[in-house]
Amino acid sequence: MKITGIRSRAVSVPLETPIVSAIRQTDRVELVVIEVLTDSELVGQSYVQAFGIQPARAIQALLDYLAVLLTGENPMLTLRAYQLMERAINLLGRGGLATFALSGVDCALWDIVGKVAGMPLAAMLGAAGDRCAAYQSGGLWLH
Repeated sequence: MKITGIRSRAVSVPLETPIVSAIRQTDRVELVVIEVLTDSELVGQSYVQAFGIQPARAIQALLDYLAVLLTGENPMLTLRAYQLMERAINLLGRGGLATFALSGVDCALWDIVGKVAGMPLAAMLGAAGDRCAAYQSGGLWLH
């Protein structure tokens, strides 16, 4: 199986309750939905939060850059893909939008791994049960 490309779309999701943080208040959440395409029927899916439509478009441009790099690679070799992407974004900075793009592709690749194994990724990684605690961070609160 080989990666044939990355497809993405920016979406803006309205919120019933606004989110307030130390840096902004919003009634929408902007996401980039990511699909890693393969030469089989399998598609890996993930998303990253973009914190605005302009940052979402920048993440999409970075995904286009990473797609060229990963085309032809085996999606099951997640560490290899991660290392290739990490080297490619090194000069762009270790953080921010470049890391958002890298992590979105990494999650989509792991989605493919789980689909190939025919089991939820959490179970593959040794889940301790069928529930987990959730948390929120980053100084956000519902207003």
